[in-house]
Amino acid sequence: MKLRYLSLEDKLKVLERVDSGATMQMVCIEFGVKPSTFYDIKKNRDKIRQQHLLDNGNSKVRKNFKILQSL
Repeated sequence: MKLRYLSLEDKLKVLERVDSGATMQMVCIEFGVKPSTFYDIKKNRDKIRQQHLLDNGNSKVRKNFKILQSL
């Protein structure tokens, strides 16, 4: 399987599919990701949603993200 990066918007769609009851296998096929990527997205759901709120919905531009921590 070819390496693929999901945008923040795509990661939110993955989370929506999980919340609607889709199986891991269905989501992996639909988005073309490996199970490990699926579980990483699921594990980081709070960070993904928080970043989406910080971006004010401008997630189409970003491919990946890091949350800055105050020093």
